Amino acid sequence: MSYPVNKPAAVIDKSLLHAICEQNSENRNASFRALFDHYHIVVSLVLIEEIWANLASPTAKTPPDVLANMKDFLISLHHSWIAEPLEISFLELVKGESIKPLPRPAASLVHSFSILPPNDPLLVKWMEDRASQRKTNIRHRVEMFAAIQETDQFESVENGRDFFERFIRGRFVEMLSDPVRKRDLLERELGLAFRGTHPEWSKEIDEAFSSYSKETFADFQATLMCLIAGMFYFYAPLCKLVSRDNGNRPLKILGRGFRDQFNNLADQRYVQSALLCDRLLTRDEEMHNVMELLRDSGFWDGVSVFIDPKEDVGIQIPRDLL
Repeated sequence: MSYPVNKPAAVIDKSLLHAICEQNSENRNASFRALFDHYHIVVSLVLIEEIWANLASPTAKTPPDVLANMKDFLISLHHSWIAEPLEISFLELVKGESIKPLPRPAASLVHSFSILPPNDPLLVKWMEDRASQRKTNIRHRVEMFAAIQETDQFESVENGRDFFERFIRGRFVEMLSDPVRKRDLLERELGLAFRGTHPEWSKEIDEAFSSYSKETFADFQATLMCLIAGMFYFYAPLCKLVSRDNGNRPLKILGRGFRDQFNNLADQRYVQSALLCDRLLTRDEEMHNVMELLRDSGFWDGVSVFIDPKEDVGIQIPRDLL
């Protein structure tokens, strides 16, 4: 997939797409026209999965007409779907393939999304397996947090840049300098997905992880984006912002409880996709704050466009598009 040189590539998340698709036909089309005028819209795999999950198990939060509008939008942009960021990392790091333009998901996925009815047994089974695996992953992460810190304890950071330098940039370099810590990082953030999807590539995965180093990491940009986003969502729940200038209460960056992690796992995938592009379009304030932190720290040179859920989406689009 190649992007128009005069338009930024922008990842849209479900929170914003849902709000647009709730509008009447005239306003909805006006919002979409504004987005297309400003950006090359990129559809991440996590968005597709979230819509698919709603199709398999509808909820009152997403009326049938809104769900149908979102599905139609995704199908109309099938040429702009991108593969899962961790799959892009696998292609780059293990297979040594170019990731420019960003790889697309399998054609069979696009076709299945277009034709599978909501009550299809395979779709329902996938949804159940997905929910079960998600709960397992969340429990594992919450257990890891508990092993590191008591729930009422936290590390104090002065601001976002302080957090990034101490817990992301500094630790990333330290981990790459220690073979054991490096392997733990790569297995935690990449290995589970790599080995689960490509078990026949186990030897090549081992070799790629062994050769990944301080000297080579800059050559693998998709892998770097996945790792940094993964580290952020791992360490941020353990920290709080504590200002030395006033007596304000410490502010959490991201929650560490089970319910918090339920959202964080999906948000992390959106962030990984957005880091590979120029824009993130969202109504999710926490996700927006994460991208702002990564931008302010100098890691990402894109822009997070926040559409405030407290204001009319039709007024903010196109007024606030950057």
